[in-house]
Amino acid sequence: MASSSAADCREGAVALARRWLLQRAPAEAVVAAYTAQHGWDSLASQEALYQALVADAAAQRVGRKYQQRVLKALLRMLDGREICESLLEAYISRGVGASGVQDARFIRTFEVEGHAIPLSVSDQIGGEAETSGCVWPACPALSAWLHARAEDLAGFNVLELGSGTGLAALTVACCANVNRVVATDNSFSALLNLRQAIDELEPSVASRIGVAHLDWSENGWLQKEGDGLNALHGEGVEASAGDLVNNLTRVPFDLLIASDVAYDPILILPLCRTIRAVLRSSAALGSLSPRAWLAAERRSKVTWAVLEEELHKEGLIVGDLSYQLRVVAGSQKIFYCDAESLDRIHLLEIRASAE
Repeated sequence: MASSSAADCREGAVALARRWLLQRAPAEAVVAAYTAQHGWDSLASQEALYQALVADAAAQRVGRKYQQRVLKALLRMLDGREICESLLEAYISRGVGASGVQDARFIRTFEVEGHAIPLSVSDQIGGEAETSGCVWPACPALSAWLHARAEDLAGFNVLELGSGTGLAALTVACCANVNRVVATDNSFSALLNLRQAIDELEPSVASRIGVAHLDWSENGWLQKEGDGLNALHGEGVEASAGDLVNNLTRVPFDLLIASDVAYDPILILPLCRTIRAVLRSSAALGSLSPRAWLAAERRSKVTWAVLEEELHKEGLIVGDLSYQLRVVAGSQKIFYCDAESLDRIHLLEIRASAE
């Protein structure tokens, strides 16, 4: 019985270390997950870790330099102990000819309810493709929140604004029995990456997800209210949700989700107007209690003040679920959430006022 318990503990520790590695969590977090088990330094445990972090097909997509950093942190912990040859050889091989080379783009894989969500991402910042290709801190936290509330979303139509990598939208599609999920962004490169991620999902999940180009300053919802110039943009992106994507303004969305979209004061006004317009349109179309969940890391007092002011100007009712979000995100082990960043992440629940 004791031997079986030890084996279960080892499998759990290795599985968590693998999960954090696939998400490209900090190397120290991967190693900490593994070394929490008793007997982590045994050769049997090390071999199991090698299979999970190096030999595993998904693990090979995270980038060689990142793998090397994880292995270096692990070998540092093993200093003075017997080291599995496979781990040592893997570390050395990833350093050969790789001096000064960085992983420009790589795959971060999130496993949700038995579904693997592979995201082509970048850690470089400086342009549209790079910015929309990052998994920003509030996104895993929002995804954890959505996963915890999956049962409440049954039958919902869900719209994500500023999807970027689309992790939150893809999480909803994988864990909740929703009607449809539509991921939107103003970056065509982001939408193409999203399309590729959807194509790797099982057909039963992929069929519930659509993607569409959406400009917060000019779209069909604002046009209906007289605040926009042009109709909704949807051209150029093939969408699996078919007519739902092509006729977004006719859909009663029960839930809007967005993460890390409140970073530029210039974009906050059109964002708030679009949220208001979608909520009002959805209510008029029959959604009983449409709402938005907006998760954001509070980096700037000035930008956050602009967000609060514009939400108020648009007549939106705002509730603060930040504490609840931090409790949920900090206690789960599906999405890696950096503890330091989590303290700065806020979750706002937004509703349109009754008129």
